[in-house]
Amino acid sequence: MPGIAARKTWFKGRSLSTSTSREVDLRSVDWGKVGPWSPLGLALLVVVLGVTAGVTLAFGSAGARDKLAISLILIGMGEIALYQGVGILWFGPRVAARKEALVTATPTSNAADVASGKATGLVELKGKAAAPGRDAANGGTMTSPVAGVPCVYFRVEVVRVEEDRTNTGDGMQRTINRRTVLDQEWGDPFWLEDASGRARVDPTGAEVRGRVVAQRQEGPQRDDQLRDAMQGEFRARGFDITLPWKSGWSGPTLGYETTEQAIQPGDALYVLGAVAQRDGTPVVASASASDRCLIAVGTEEEVITQARADARTAILGGALFAGIGLVVAIVGIVLLVVA
Repeated sequence: MPGIAARKTWFKGRSLSTSTSREVDLRSVDWGKVGPWSPLGLALLVVVLGVTAGVTLAFGSAGARDKLAISLILIGMGEIALYQGVGILWFGPRVAARKEALVTATPTSNAADVASGKATGLVELKGKAAAPGRDAANGGTMTSPVAGVPCVYFRVEVVRVEEDRTNTGDGMQRTINRRTVLDQEWGDPFWLEDASGRARVDPTGAEVRGRVVAQRQEGPQRDDQLRDAMQGEFRARGFDITLPWKSGWSGPTLGYETTEQAIQPGDALYVLGAVAQRDGTPVVASASASDRCLIAVGTEEEVITQARADARTAILGGALFAGIGLVVAIVGIVLLVVA
């Protein structure tokens, strides 16, 4: 996925990490080590396909050997989906449960104690967001590119809606696919204020759940015209993006769906993170890639409710992936058995 290019000088935010996760935040899981394309996942795939091919060539009938290539493709696709589904089923609820446990067990600290250095380690803060530079002409805020609202953080997701057409022999089958072509967040460290004072919060690498400030749909229109129009609109507002060209294998574009989340000054915030020193100033931030700071617009109760919803989503999504993978793999095996 292409990243965000250079922005106008008045656009004060800096680019943070890209993300493809939505309801279930599994970025704390090192998929490079345990995912289907990791060395472990690829090794398992090679073993499964190798054993299948070896047994078929050694003991299978002539018909089975003729269908070996198709069967290996189906078994391989099924194994990948099954592996991914089992991974989501295993890690998803645990990530959500760990988040809920931390939120429930961590006592609330005062912002003033964090700022003075009295509060250390993992802290929980509740208060309101405040811009980092009160004396600046614009209050130290950014302007979000879609809704055009002043904010200290925003995230933009663009989804391309495509129609795929498949000839099934009995006619054309239409399938609607949604592909995320941009998912980018921008922000600078900002303040959280409560009755005791204020503390600095850094959203870099954090799990941020902002408030939806804009949702819109564009199209239908020619993909190149719509793509150029959207890029031009964003760039006119200082948000320099490049949307990827549509793949030649995909169907016609039906439109684009754009969603923007933001944190605005005055929004109620819940923050759970580690106190670190940045340029001699205490700041609440992510301790590491696996111990990410949580920044959410809303209350502690809403964060707990969302964590439980995340666990349910992981169970359903993982079961769906695993089920599809199992069915596809069984079809591949059946082709060999009945040959």
